[in-house]
Amino acid sequence: MRGAFRSGTGRRLIDFKDGLSNTFLVGEKQVPQGKEGIGAWDCSIYDGGNYQCSARGAGMVHPLTTDLGNMDIGFGSRHLGVVNFVFADGHVQAIRATISPAILELLANRQDGQVIPDF
Repeated sequence: MRGAFRSGTGRRLIDFKDGLSNTFLVGEKQVPQGKEGIGAWDCSIYDGGNYQCSARGAGMVHPLTTDLGNMDIGFGSRHLGVVNFVFADGHVQAIRATISPAILELLANRQDGQVIPDF
């Protein structure tokens, strides 16, 4: 996937071909209930030992969740039905957890060239 970050490489604003307002920069992480503070599940502090601490998936394989029992290492939250994201232009937006995984995947890709439908 062509997300905002990749281990060991930098990104310039010009690298966001889909536009800064159409690309996720960071989002809330999914931490299953009972896994708070536990290594790769919570990643409260990035220690370099768990790549999952700096990489979360979003899209068809990793839809958003607000389910406390979901064991996916993706984006999620404990808010009622939404997950918060910071976009590359700096705005923050609550995204419904029921967003189409296909649209979610478009928002997670910085240079796919696809038009993002209303969500």
